[in-house]
Amino acid sequence: MVGLCAGEAWCARAVRNGKECGEVDAGLDPMPAAVRPAAVMEGLALQVYREPEGVEGVPAARLVAPLLDAELAAVFTGECRQYAR
Repeated sequence: MVGLCAGEAWCARAVRNGKECGEVDAGLDPMPAAVRPAAVMEGLALQVYREPEGVEGVPAARLVAPLLDAELAAVFTGECRQYAR
C-alpha cells in the first residue's frame, strides 16, 4: 500500500473526526475521501504560488476559496453534533 502524503493524511484525519461528530456520512471511507480535497488544495497552492496576482485581474485568494468550499462541502455534508446544541 502506498503511504499518504501529509495533506492526504491530514484530510483523512479530518474526515474520520467528521464521521465521529456527524459532519461526514458514517459510510464514507476516509482514505478515498481525503485524496481529492488534498489534491485540489495542493494544486491551488501551486497556482497561487505561480500567479499570486490571480487571473484576469481576479486575485488568487478570491478564486481559491469557492473551489475549496465546494470540495469540502462534498465531504462534510452534515452538522457537527458538538456545536448543534
